[in-house]
Amino acid sequence: MRQSVAIPMVLVTHDLNEARRLADRVVILDAGESLQVGPPARVFASPRNARVAELVGIQNHFQGRFFSNGPGDASGFGRLVWHGDKAGTGHVSLSVVDKKRLDEGAEVSWVVAGELLDISAQADAQAVNTLACTLREILPLGEISLCTLVPSQLPSQCITLNLSTAALRQLGAAPGAVLYLHIPPEAVHIMPVRQT
Repeated sequence: MRQSVAIPMVLVTHDLNEARRLADRVVILDAGESLQVGPPARVFASPRNARVAELVGIQNHFQGRFFSNGPGDASGFGRLVWHGDKAGTGHVSLSVVDKKRLDEGAEVSWVVAGELLDISAQADAQAVNTLACTLREILPLGEISLCTLVPSQLPSQCITLNLSTAALRQLGAAPGAVLYLHIPPEAVHIMPVRQT
C-alpha cells in the first residue's frame, strides 16, 4: 500500500482575493521582512500593525485613544475615542473589546472589518456603536457596490464598504441618504501606535 504525502505549495501573489481563497496560511512580506504569518482570516481581520493593514488593503484605518473601564471592570469592554482630525475637531466614543494589553489613554490606530458591519435605514436605540452616516457615494460593481459613508459627528472621516447592490436597493439608498452604521465591538481591531 502506497502512503500519500502532502507536499506544501507556495504561491506568491499580490492578489488579496486569491490569497484569501487559496491559502491555508499567508505571510505578509515587506522589503524582504516577514511582518505577519497566519491563517488568512486572522491576518486580514487582525493586522499586527499599521503597515500590515496597509499591505492587506484595509481601507478603514483610523486614529484614536483607548480607555479601559477601570481596574475593577470585568465586562471585557473598553472605550475607543475616535478622533475626527488632527485639530481635535469632533470625536466618537465606541465600545470595544478590552484585551488588557493597552495602557490607559494610549494613542492607537485601529481598523474595522467591513464584513462584520451592519447598515440600516433606521436607528436601533438598543444597539451599541450605531453611527448616523451620510451616504456620500455609490459605485456599482455588479452584485456589490463600493459605498462611502461619512459619520455625521466626524465629517472629516469616511468609511468605505462593499455592500450588496440588492440590499442598497431594498433600503432605497441613494447618495445623500442618511443610513445607520452599526459597528460591533468585536469588529474593531486596535493596534498601539509606535512611539518614535
